[in-house]
Amino acid sequence: MLRSLREVLPERGRAVAAFDVVALEWAEAVLEAAEALGVPVILSVAPHLGGPPLPALAPGLRHLAASAKVPVALHLDHGESLAQIAEALRLGFTGVMLDASHLPLEENIRLTRLAVEVARAFGAGVEGEVGAVPGGYGSEVDLGPLAYTDPEEARRFLEETGVDALAVSIGTR
Repeated sequence: MLRSLREVLPERGRAVAAFDVVALEWAEAVLEAAEALGVPVILSVAPHLGGPPLPALAPGLRHLAASAKVPVALHLDHGESLAQIAEALRLGFTGVMLDASHLPLEENIRLTRLAVEVARAFGAGVEGEVGAVPGGYGSEVDLGPLAYTDPEEARRFLEETGVDALAVSIGTR
């Protein structure tokens, strides 16, 4: 059953797993496990990981999510622009992340607030990010020290953007 990110996020003290998928077969495997366990799940698509473009992948993911026996959110992970966020929402994604963590905090807040406004028009949830892990997925290049998330910046970001979820850098690479 396809649900918004906001509906799938649990009460405080619980977690919902999110899995980046680049193919329908991956999504089928994730949903099979979630159904066996009877738990909600978030299917994420991170364009920087490769795979088909959003317009090619989204219809199949929507079908799988709608047919699932557990709550499923369809989430754009690490969206790179407001245009990409809008595209994902038009394609039926129920949650989006605008990753502007590489920008100064003021600009990150401004852009993320805009993403929240757009997503709310679709009834979708929004994830933001403060702090950054250099190199990204599968990077073989050390791009410098970790930018640990400052707790005060995280508090301010949450208050000023209205996001539903927050990704932080706590030292992993």
